[in-house]
Amino acid sequence: MGETKLRITDSLRTALLHLRLADRTRTLWVDQICINQDNVDERGHQVTQMGRVYRQAQIDLVWLGEEDKYSPIAFRWVKQTHAALLAAKRRPKSTGQHVSPNSPRIGDSTEEELEALRETFLIRSIWSRVWIVQEIVLSRDVILICGADSLLWPHLELVMRNLNDTVSESQDAGYEVPQLDLFLTCYQPMALAGWRTQVRYPPRPPLQKLLFSFDSWNATDKRDKVYALLGLAEDIGLVPDYTKPTQQVFLETVASILACTGNLNFICQDSIDDPSKMAPLQPSWIPCLNSDSFTLDHMARPPRYKAGVSPVFGKESFTVNDNILVANGYHVDCINSVDDSLDDESWPRLEWHLQLLRSIPASFIAEEGFEDDTTRCDIIWRTLLQDTNVFESRVSANEASEYRQRFLAWYRALRSNRKPAHSDFLTALETRSKWRRLALAEKHQLVVSVGVWARAGDEICVLQTGSVPVVVRKMEGDGTRYCLVGTAYVHGLMDGEAMQDEDTYPRRVYNII
Repeated sequence: MGETKLRITDSLRTALLHLRLADRTRTLWVDQICINQDNVDERGHQVTQMGRVYRQAQIDLVWLGEEDKYSPIAFRWVKQTHAALLAAKRRPKSTGQHVSPNSPRIGDSTEEELEALRETFLIRSIWSRVWIVQEIVLSRDVILICGADSLLWPHLELVMRNLNDTVSESQDAGYEVPQLDLFLTCYQPMALAGWRTQVRYPPRPPLQKLLFSFDSWNATDKRDKVYALLGLAEDIGLVPDYTKPTQQVFLETVASILACTGNLNFICQDSIDDPSKMAPLQPSWIPCLNSDSFTLDHMARPPRYKAGVSPVFGKESFTVNDNILVANGYHVDCINSVDDSLDDESWPRLEWHLQLLRSIPASFIAEEGFEDDTTRCDIIWRTLLQDTNVFESRVSANEASEYRQRFLAWYRALRSNRKPAHSDFLTALETRSKWRRLALAEKHQLVVSVGVWARAGDEICVLQTGSVPVVVRKMEGDGTRYCLVGTAYVHGLMDGEAMQDEDTYPRRVYNII
């Protein structure tokens, strides 16, 4: 830079050599050069400006890295598919051609092309970096650069949207989805394409939604798991400050989310790490945002239930004092036993279903099965599915009868050691049962669905403003403080019933550390 030498990474040097123009000057804004990474004050200030930089940039050049044996194949496939889709759109409708499951080449990729797409749009590290989210989502025009090759983002986006529509149409119609491998291969750019549409119009999305959507995207500085998304989110008063330690940034982020939303839904989740082993060094109610993926399951997203929700409850139902969450709630029961037979994820598919069937407490299965016991039958299948259908919505009254019959068919098949027939019920069952366990409550003999960290002796409670029941554990040697273990599905208590029966479910104050 003038007479001054600036040390840069090998990757940036390679990118600059590819991005320079042979016949004229090209002006580039490069964060590694334009932001003094060693000055924490400047770094924090500049991070707040990056959203404006991307929005006002004439064009955004996204450097994927150097060319390899896969990238030319992947770029060529996208360009050819994009051209074929445009040609299909131009054909008169009377010809019967349309952009749907049989669109040109969408369902006809070779193994070589699939591998190339996977390596280029999934495996390359740039697709797991959280900073790329704001860059691609906010920039008006984006060009992907890989070595000497380039690809217009709108071309990739059209292909991704068509692929998404194709998969959705096939699933809705009950067909096999031959494009599913391709869909999963291109998941990251497809997610970014969706967010480009969402942030185009106000209001901005809430920060908690962005945090969950990109929880598996990485950052060298873990504070950037939050800071890299602030330019996309609605303002909740957070300002990047690299003088603060990571844990303080996370605590302030979660506290701000709880204060702005007025509810505890953000913390009603099942952590990827055992919260009891982190407390009290790290508050158990603070999601471990620095993990590659900080949540296994999030029953409260989107809000389907109303276990602790009431118009009279708000911010006054909980406070944060000295890193302790003090929350009003209702004691439901204690866990008597938890089935751990599904902890081994290496089960073949049929054996996994057999193990799931065996995990249902024997006391809940009559000798003749569920055939003549509709009540217990409904409790079990709704608990296994957390009362949600294949689309993750609550099971409607119209769907209930079909799901009951599908459950009975699943039960009969497994009792006969047969593979269950494919159905929406089976898809929902496999999805909802992952990272969940069946437990038996002590006093009320309820069968409940809990997260993987729950164990016998833990307490189930409903916290005011929280949409789902949670599992808490008393801290050893301290009978007044708890750690937050995870969530629970308790049939019959998911819509506010505990709040209406304080004789059965007494009110308590929970000090959660």
